[in-house]
Amino acid sequence: MRILVLACSLFMLLSLYACGGSYRQISTMNQHETDKVEQVKHNYAKCIVQRSLDLDDGKIDPKLIVDASSKDCNDLLGQMALDLKRRDFAPIQVDQYVEEAKTEGKRKALEAILRMRTQ
Repeated sequence: MRILVLACSLFMLLSLYACGGSYRQISTMNQHETDKVEQVKHNYAKCIVQRSLDLDDGKIDPKLIVDASSKDCNDLLGQMALDLKRRDFAPIQVDQYVEEAKTEGKRKALEAILRMRTQ
């Protein structure tokens, strides 16, 4: 009986953690939070595009350039993630949100390099 109670307690605890527990969902951001996050995402994309264009010499693989440039700009997204986690957003959602922002920024930088090379 004790084992069953312990197993049920453990299951409930794990399911609370997996479902986000008492964390806020990203979808519940108010307008001010949304505007702030969108500004950070825009600044990240702008940073990575500018750094990528600065590094591009037309000879190096554009993906390598974008990856190198992203490392210089990641602190912007790191600060955003920290801020969201302080506001009690679910950590797994924050991490996914940051990864989406990185992917979008890298895509924009790659497009900018390819566009510049074709001109």
